[in-house]
Amino acid sequence: MIKILPVSHLERKLFGEDTHFPFIGQLELTYRCQFDCVHCYCKSSADKARELTTGRWKKILDELQKAGCRWIGFTGGDPFIRTDFPQIYSYAKKKGFIVTILTNGVSMGAPILNLDRVFIDTSRAKRCYTDSIALASALAHQGK
Repeated sequence: MIKILPVSHLERKLFGEDTHFPFIGQLELTYRCQFDCVHCYCKSSADKARELTTGRWKKILDELQKAGCRWIGFTGGDPFIRTDFPQIYSYAKKKGFIVTILTNGVSMGAPILNLDRVFIDTSRAKRCYTDSIALASALAHQGK
C-alpha cells in the first residue's frame, strides 16, 4: 500500500504555479584578492571603498531570507580578506542559511568558523595548492 505524504512547505514553494523565489544566492563580498590571476576579473583590486558595509550585507541577507532563499554562496575576490567576514558568515548561519564559501584559502589562517562548505580554488596561484592542502589538513584535524 502506498502512503501519500502531505506536501511540505518547500515543495509548495518549489512547485507552486505562481510562486517563484531565489533558492540559491551568490554574493560577491569583495573584489580584493592577494593574487592577480590571468583568468580572474578581480585583478587584485584594493578599492575597499566600493564594498558594501557589514550592515548592508546583513540587510541583503534579511531580504533574501524573506524572499525564500535558503542557500548562500560567498565569493569575491576572496571573502576571507574582509575583516568583518566572520560577522557576515555568522549572521547568515544565524538566519538559517546553508553557506558555501569560494576562496583561494590563503587568508583563512587558522579555521575559526564552524564552516558548512569551503571550495578552495587551487588554480589561482602557485601558492594556493600548498596552502589548500595545509588548510584541508587543519580542517580534518578539527573533525570537519
